[in-house]
Amino acid sequence: MPYDSTYTLLLTGMEKRKTLGSTLLNDSYSGLQRPMVQFSTVATGAEAEAKGVRGVGIWPNPSRDEFVVEYVSSGRGEDRIEVVDLFGRVVLRREVGAGIVGERLVGVRTEGLSSGSYRVRVIDGAGMEVGSGGVMVVK
Repeated sequence: MPYDSTYTLLLTGMEKRKTLGSTLLNDSYSGLQRPMVQFSTVATGAEAEAKGVRGVGIWPNPSRDEFVVEYVSSGRGEDRIEVVDLFGRVVLRREVGAGIVGERLVGVRTEGLSSGSYRVRVIDGAGMEVGSGGVMVVK
């Protein structure tokens, strides 16, 4: 990999930074104990910034009632999260408050969405796409 990377372990509403592993946590959605683990790679360092490496994390995936979108906000105006169907139509849009710079965690309810695959885009207040990712909604 041409740039430094940090592996982030995301655990249902909590975040721990470590290299590898999983932890059994109480799942706040169902009360069951099971590993809720998703690994993602986050670029760090000046080289990553120069290349414009950005990322969006989405979990749980697949999702039933709600999913969380994690991204880094530039603080340039009000951010926007868009959920796009397979035909390219924006089926859900959520405005996120302005003025907060840094890592953001935003919950998105799936009410009104049918089961299926969707693209999630994060757009900052300047109209620049921060990143995107896919989510599967299962009802």
